[in-house]
Amino acid sequence: MIRVGFILTFNATGWLGGISYFRNLLGALVSLPQPRIAPVILAGTQSDAGPLAQFPALPLIRSSLLDAESPAWVVRRFIAKLLGRDIGLERIIRRHNVQVLSHQGFLGGLGKIPILGWIPDFQEHHLPEFFSRAEILARARKRSLVCRTCSCVILSSFEAQRDLNELDKCCAKKAKVLRFVANAPAPRKEDVVKVVQRLGVDRPYFYLPNQFWKHKNHRVVVNALCILKDRGISACVIASGNVTDHRQPGYFNELMSQVREAGVENRFVPVGTVPYSDLLALMAGAIAVINPSLFEGWSTTVEEAKSMGKLVLLSDIGVHREQAPGHGRYFSPDDAEGLAKLMEEAQSGHDDAVDQQMIQAAQEALPDRLRVFAREYEDIVLEQAV
Repeated sequence: MIRVGFILTFNATGWLGGISYFRNLLGALVSLPQPRIAPVILAGTQSDAGPLAQFPALPLIRSSLLDAESPAWVVRRFIAKLLGRDIGLERIIRRHNVQVLSHQGFLGGLGKIPILGWIPDFQEHHLPEFFSRAEILARARKRSLVCRTCSCVILSSFEAQRDLNELDKCCAKKAKVLRFVANAPAPRKEDVVKVVQRLGVDRPYFYLPNQFWKHKNHRVVVNALCILKDRGISACVIASGNVTDHRQPGYFNELMSQVREAGVENRFVPVGTVPYSDLLALMAGAIAVINPSLFEGWSTTVEEAKSMGKLVLLSDIGVHREQAPGHGRYFSPDDAEGLAKLMEEAQSGHDDAVDQQMIQAAQEALPDRLRVFAREYEDIVLEQAV
């Protein structure tokens, strides 16, 4: 069986969408009844144990060569640049019989070992105003590196494939689209009640589980709440996610200033980063899930809502249309009036019994969706490993 290595060096406060992506992919792979590949995790000796604990129990290879900025890591990177080949990493994976490296893109490649590159999205191409020139150039260099050194490039959507074809036609010929499925098991009703009570939520609510990053477009939700308030309609939004955006460090404070100026402090309730079990409970108990984002590579929020069978109110952008949640309702990302109308309709028409039926139907369909997702990934690996 082919051993496929995943280098996972996340930290608990970093890119939560990336952690979720690999949790879903690895979870889908280990659930297959007759797997054709064997995933292996590679991590640094100092890698945060929190994110690693979220992944399935898989063989774990630790090396100081993977500890970013450590002396061993610096030497390894220097030699790789000097020789045009990452010999240090190559020795690790050969020693442990790793035959394919997945979702990576290292300088100079790894000899004859196939590398499956991964480009999550091309946000800088669509929203350059949210990036510094240095960040845009760094992303372009990374894209070029992945395209040059990898056997194939994994993309999360056909929208991304169109972007890559526009940016680099030669690289697009290597591309394989793998649209991930979220394994979002519905929690028990009593667990939902406990989480909601612990957070002090005492009324029906909408749920917005996006990071507090500027392109996630929380402002349109605040504006929609203001419109509903002026109409005498009570509506509440619980918003979870990391409140730090390194690109726009003042964004969260600016957003909360907007909330206070609009007088909707008791209607827009940020709860910060929550455990995944709490996220699922909040999603299950919500009237609907909201994703107002200006851009997504392949929205984890939307996938979780699909797997849970929830009504989801989402910005009308290309990738959200591609994700096509069965219970999706769309609004223009700058149209607070349109979102307010959808929220009013969802709240007035909410029926707990119907909601439970939707959840049950989605949960029954979930194992087949996960199996298809895992098999599609296996096919990509096997094609490159020949």
